[in-house]
Amino acid sequence: MKQIEEIQLADIETNIHKVIETVMHSRKPVVIFDKDAALVRIVPVAQPRRSSWLGSMQGTGRIVGDILSPAEDTDSWEALSE
Repeated sequence: MKQIEEIQLADIETNIHKVIETVMHSRKPVVIFDKDAALVRIVPVAQPRRSSWLGSMQGTGRIVGDILSPAEDTDSWEALSE
């Protein structure tokens, strides 16, 4: 299976929209050739756009310290002292 698709320069003029869609959806580069010589490579943008903000911060946080125990002693809480 080829990682990089190859297209002849003569074919690109009529198929440019299809080539761009293929690169966007497959996330694989396409190389344009003219007479067995590689001219350019069309590559996808590094990060695909997210359709939602949900999950955009996934994997960026970290837990520091004890998350189960109260932050303060219960004796210092005014509401619990009565």
